[in-house]
Amino acid sequence: MKNKNFKGMIVSSVSGLLLVAAGSTSAVEFDVGDTAVKLSGYAKLDLIYDVDSDLGNLITHRNIRLDKQNGPDGHSRMQAIQSRLRVSTLTPTTASGPVKTVIEGDFFGNGGGDLRLRHAYGVWNGILAGQTTTNFTSFLGFTPTIDFLGPLGEGNLSRQAQLRYTAGDFSVALEDPGSLGGASTILAAQSPEPIIPNASSQNNIPDLTLRYESSAGSIAYATSAVVRQLGVYDADTDSEEKAFGYGVSLAACRTCT
Repeated sequence: MKNKNFKGMIVSSVSGLLLVAAGSTSAVEFDVGDTAVKLSGYAKLDLIYDVDSDLGNLITHRNIRLDKQNGPDGHSRMQAIQSRLRVSTLTPTTASGPVKTVIEGDFFGNGGGDLRLRHAYGVWNGILAGQTTTNFTSFLGFTPTIDFLGPLGEGNLSRQAQLRYTAGDFSVALEDPGSLGGASTILAAQSPEPIIPNASSQNNIPDLTLRYESSAGSIAYATSAVVRQLGVYDADTDSEEKAFGYGVSLAACRTCT
């Protein structure tokens, strides 16, 4: 079918609470000994209609057709895979405050349908251990969208296994080096094949991330940095190449919450 001159996506969403204690309460809370337990989450139904290209459960940008490309138009989709479950606990201790734990998952694993771990961590006295959003990211300036993927050009929102310490507005963390910033490869010089096939990425040491986030009046601001070692091993020559990389991020917003 001849492609239209316009492209778009019409999305409607119907959401409801999955766990309801009473009335409009969105969580179930109870005590187990000295530990306060909270169960929360929601069931969410997405009704999606793609005007031309089928963009999938998320807006898959590579599937957007250009003006001169042809293909079938009109695709309907219904899904509930963004539904979410969360369990959190708070346990008092005799030293330096309580212990908090969080386990949260949704059903967006493997492209949709499988239970996926989002957060799983414990916090005590400023020390966080487990998996949660990378310390390199600040949510300041992020724009909520209907599309679960979010807008183009946003910062890295990877949920990383990490060990983090927070003191006031400053936090520092050692994070899993396997995904933040992608993998590294050896480029073959003077070769039509740009990547050596038997080269494998190495992750010898954790990534180091630092973040400072504060506010002044109606302006909230954050700055963060990441330092990581990039390494590759070439099995054909039994050789290694290593280098350090870094990145910085700045974010700010006015009267954001």
